[in-house]
Amino acid sequence: MIYSRKTKRAVLQIEHLEVRCLLSAPVVDILTAVPPSPLTIGQIVLLTATASDPDTGDFVSKVGFYEDLNSDGKAGDNELLGMDSDGSDGWSCFWDTKLHGAGLVTLLAVAKDTTNAQSSPYSLSLTLNSQPVNHAPTVNAFTADNMTPTVGQMVLLTATASDPDVGDWVGKVGFYEDLNVDGQAGDNEFLGVDSEGSDGWIHSWDTKLYAPGSVTLLVVAKDSSGTMGNPRTLYVNLNNPPTIVSADVTPDPVVKGNALTITGINVNDSDGFIVKAEFYRDANNNGVLDTNTDTLLGSDTNGLDGWTWTGSSDNFDIGTNHYFVRAQDNYDAWSNVVTTTGEVQNFSVIVGLPNSKTVKYVDIDGSEIYVRLNSGTANLCFDGASLTTFTKGSTITVLGNTNLANISLQNTTSKSSLSFNVKGGDGQTTLGGLKGAILGQLKGKHLDITGDIELSGSLGMVLIDDVAEEVNITIGTSSWDKGMTFSVDQIGKDVDIAIGGSIKSFLAIGDIQGNISAEGFIDKIASKTGNITGAIRSGQEIGTVQALSLDEAMISSVNNIKKVTVKGDIIDSWILAGYDIGCDCAFGLQETGGGDVLSSGDVTSVTVKGTFSRSYIVAGTLPDTSLTSYLPNVGQMASTGYIGKVKFGNINYDDADDYFGLFAATEIKPFKIGKSLAVSQGMFVIE
Repeated sequence: MIYSRKTKRAVLQIEHLEVRCLLSAPVVDILTAVPPSPLTIGQIVLLTATASDPDTGDFVSKVGFYEDLNSDGKAGDNELLGMDSDGSDGWSCFWDTKLHGAGLVTLLAVAKDTTNAQSSPYSLSLTLNSQPVNHAPTVNAFTADNMTPTVGQMVLLTATASDPDVGDWVGKVGFYEDLNVDGQAGDNEFLGVDSEGSDGWIHSWDTKLYAPGSVTLLVVAKDSSGTMGNPRTLYVNLNNPPTIVSADVTPDPVVKGNALTITGINVNDSDGFIVKAEFYRDANNNGVLDTNTDTLLGSDTNGLDGWTWTGSSDNFDIGTNHYFVRAQDNYDAWSNVVTTTGEVQNFSVIVGLPNSKTVKYVDIDGSEIYVRLNSGTANLCFDGASLTTFTKGSTITVLGNTNLANISLQNTTSKSSLSFNVKGGDGQTTLGGLKGAILGQLKGKHLDITGDIELSGSLGMVLIDDVAEEVNITIGTSSWDKGMTFSVDQIGKDVDIAIGGSIKSFLAIGDIQGNISAEGFIDKIASKTGNITGAIRSGQEIGTVQALSLDEAMISSVNNIKKVTVKGDIIDSWILAGYDIGCDCAFGLQETGGGDVLSSGDVTSVTVKGTFSRSYIVAGTLPDTSLTSYLPNVGQMASTGYIGKVKFGNINYDDADDYFGLFAATEIKPFKIGKSLAVSQGMFVIE
C-alpha cells in the first residue's frame, strides 16, 4: 500500500498479475473402416480417422484406436488397438481380426493435442462374421490323348478342375501314378504338377521306362487356400508294339516291269494282334523310312498266308532298290522298320551269237532300229517294262517300244563291228552307254550317245551323230601306231573324251564344246562349220586344227603344233606347243598329281582370217598372266621354242586386261596382219 501526500490518499501497487485462459480439447471428426462392415474374421482392416484442434497454435499430435471391450464408451489402455503419432499421411491403424470372435464390435478413436488434451471418443460399430466353410476343389475330368499308348511314347494328360467357394480358385493340379493302388496320391507317386492353368491343367507323361500293361494314374487339385481335393483315377493300357525280324524280296534280281514279292518275316505282337503290314520303296535312297516321301507300294491286312506284297516293278529304278516293311497292331502301334534290297535290271538280249546276229526294236519315238554285232557277243539292256522277244532266223525282235539303255561287250576283238541302222520314226536313236574291252568299229550315222562309253582296250573307228552334254568317253588303248578315227555331228558341253592312244582324225560337222585328250598324237582335228570352245590336248604332237572359230579354247601339245586354221576369230584362247596341260585339260594340277609340264615345242603355222584378241600363241614357254601367274613354270623357257608362219586378218587391242600375243623360247618369225607385216602395237614378242 502506498500513501500519497498530495492527494492524502492510499494507492494500491500491483507487483505481478497472472491471467489464465480455458483451452479447448481436440475433436475426432470421423472414423471409417476398409473394408466396411460386415467383415469376415481373419481380414486385415484399415481404420482411418480425421481429427482437428480448435485452438490457435495448437494441433492434433496423435490419434489412438481402441476396441470398447466393456461397452462403457471410454478408451481404456487395455483396449488400445494402435496409436498413430504421424498424421502426415492421415491418422490410421491396421486391425487384424483373425483372433476375434464373431459379433458386433464397437471401435473408438481418441485424439490428443500438443497440450495432451484428449478428445471425446468417436465410436464406430462393425459386424464381424465367422469365416465361411472352405470346400475342397473338384477334378471334373481326367483324360489322356492316347488311352492305349505304345511303351516309349509321350502321353498328354489333361484335367479340368473347379472350386465351389466364392473368391477361391484352383491353384495347382498334381499328377500321380497310383503305385500301390490305394487311391491316394503319395509323394513317392508324384509325376508332375501344373501351377499355371491358363492353357488347361496338363502334364506330358513319358512312358519309356514302363513295362507293358495297365497303369493307374491319379490327379489331385489344390485350391488357393491350400485345400486339396479328392483324387480322380484314370486307367491307361501301355501297349507293347509289334515286331518284325526281317524282310525278303523275290525274285532277285527282277527284270524291270516284271512282278516281285516283298515279304515281312516273323511278324508278331505279344499283347494283341497284327492288323496291317505296309510295304515301301526308298524313293530318296537315304536308307530311312520317310512315310511322306517314300513310295507306299501297298499293304496286307490278312496275314493268314504271311504278310506280303506283290506288284509290278515298272516304276522302279534300275540297279539296287531299298524296300521297307512295318506292321501295325490292334492298338494302332507300329513295329520296328525292317529293310531289304533287291536288284532291278533292264530287259536284256544277247546279240552276236550264231542265231542272233541282229536285234530289232522300235524306240519310243517310233524309229525302227537294227543293231548288229559281227564278232563276239554283247548284252543289250533296254529301258521300259513288260518287254518280250521272238526270234526269226538270226534276228531277235524286241516287242514293245523301248530305248537302248546300255551295251556290255563280251569276247569282242579289234575286228568286231557294232552298227546301228535307223528306219522311219524321227530318224534318230540313242545309246545310253557302252562298256567292254576292245571294239573295232562303232557305226551309227543317226545314233546319239547319251551315256558314258568306257572301253579298257582299243576302239578303231567311231561314226555317230551327237555326243550329249556331260558324257564321258574313255578309251584305254595301249597301241598308238595307227590312231583311231572319229566322225561326229557335234560334241556337247562338258563332254570329256580321253584316249589312251592316238587320234588319226577327229572330224565334227558342228561345235566341239567338250574336251578331247589323247596320250598319243592327234593327226587332225576339225570342226567343219562349228566352233571349238573346249580343250584339245595331245601327249605327243598335233598335226592340223581347223575350226570356224576358237572361243575360250585351249590347244595343247607336249611337242609341236603344225598347223592351225581358223576361218573366223580367235578369242580368249591358247595355242600351246611344248606345254602339257595334262589330262584334266586345264591349267594347274593334273589329276594324277604334279603340275603342268613345260618342254620344247614349235608352232609351225597359224592362220586366222578373222580377228585375234586376248589370246596366246606360245612355243616352249609360259607367259605370266592372270591365269598362269601361280604356276611353277610361268616365265620359264624350254631349250627350243619356235613360232613360224602366222597371219591374222585383224587384231583387237581393246578390252585386254593382260598383254597377249606371240611368245616363244627361241624364235618368232615375222607375222602379218592382213597383207602387211605386223608392228608390235601391244603384241608382246619374246625371243
